[in-house]
Amino acid sequence: MKTVFLDANILFAAALSETGGSRALFLLAERKVIKIVGSRYALLEAKRNLQKKNEQALPKFWSLCAELIELSDEEVDLGFETTWQPHIISKDLPILWGAFQLKVDVLVTLDRKDFMNEKIKKQKFPFKIMTPAELIQSL
Repeated sequence: MKTVFLDANILFAAALSETGGSRALFLLAERKVIKIVGSRYALLEAKRNLQKKNEQALPKFWSLCAELIELSDEEVDLGFETTWQPHIISKDLPILWGAFQLKVDVLVTLDRKDFMNEKIKKQKFPFKIMTPAELIQSL
């Protein structure tokens, strides 16, 4: 079973839509096809965005958060930050850190601009970075 780290935008999208790839990841976890994990940082970011854009989705968001098996620490290791800061924007460092810290198989994100650019594609990660659709197709 693959361990999958969810970026904040996945939590946000899953809370807003009953259908789509982000919500499908939770169904796959429920069926024990994948194990989903995240970070407190991602939860807070998704919660803030939902509060700004669609507060009615917060109850669904909290019920989805209860499905996460494990959460990474919030504090990014200084050595990690120094190593990876040239490759990714600062606000995404905690997401990358969480994926490393929890030793996941896949980091799932909808953020193609920051996580799927040429700089990042050149890096050797111990996990893959995919969109929900890419992960679902690979299973």
